[in-house]
Amino acid sequence: MDGLRELKICVGYRDSGKSYDYLPASPAIQATCEPVYESVSGWEDPCKGATSVDRLPAAAVNYLRRVEKLVGVPVILASASPKRGEMVVVTDHEILHGRVTGCLGRYGHPFTGI
Repeated sequence: MDGLRELKICVGYRDSGKSYDYLPASPAIQATCEPVYESVSGWEDPCKGATSVDRLPAAAVNYLRRVEKLVGVPVILASASPKRGEMVVVTDHEILHGRVTGCLGRYGHPFTGI
């Protein structure tokens, strides 16, 4: 998403004057509903090579935080490029400060073991 000036996040759907904060299960409604988008600022600087949040452009961090808020769960990993090994491990998060329980066991972070 590097280089995009604006990103659109689907935050709901609208059909016949009714709003949904989820994709309705009905195929008939899905066929006629329209997505509702929220726009957030994009970023010019590349994320490639970033392995931590502090190496991401501020707008990329804001995007991750907005996604967290919308879905109600913390972002733990974010891809920094198409390469599998180039992942940003989010460690500055509430989950690592004990405010979210049930995700960290005795082995630490679920992906890194830290």
